[in-house]
Amino acid sequence: MFGDPTSNPKSWNKDTIGSVVKSITAGWSANGEVRERREGEKAVLKVSAVTQGYFKSDEYKVISDDTDIKKYVFPEKGDLLFSRANTREMVGATCIIHNDYPDLLLPDKLWKVLFVDRVNVFYMKYVLSEPTIRAEFSAKSTGTSGSMYNVSMDKFKKICIPIPPLEFQNKFADFVKQVDKLKFEMKKSLKNEL
Repeated sequence: MFGDPTSNPKSWNKDTIGSVVKSITAGWSANGEVRERREGEKAVLKVSAVTQGYFKSDEYKVISDDTDIKKYVFPEKGDLLFSRANTREMVGATCIIHNDYPDLLLPDKLWKVLFVDRVNVFYMKYVLSEPTIRAEFSAKSTGTSGSMYNVSMDKFKKICIPIPPLEFQNKFADFVKQVDKLKFEMKKSLKNEL
């Protein structure tokens, strides 16, 4: 529908990611225990919560009750989460949050990104997940460890992307939502058959 964001075959207006970002908030990483949460317990997400392109709310470490939480940032419906640190191939993984998760905290390696009104979060997830844009995140990431690379907020914001008219972005978002609904119904149907 939109074409490759780097070659931009439809000649959409281009701008930097930073020009469409309303806010970026990093979380805080705490030590925790990998186990199932009990009611009322808080947990910090692992970067693996976003690496598949959808939110995995069971990827976390439980924080002990006596932990002094330094920064309380949790995923809320409509947020886009961005993995600023991971392996070179996984830097820039994103997902959209479909519910509020007040007991799950973002670590410092995940950003909560909110956008201005001229872009749709579903379009932004699409464009940020495109292989050519992901390759830019990877190329701009730095790190000395073979397993952990980081993309800085400044480099993230400077990457150029096409910005189609909002009308097209919204149509795309409606289509994505319909596909997601069908996937959910199919999974539910398969579970019922088992």
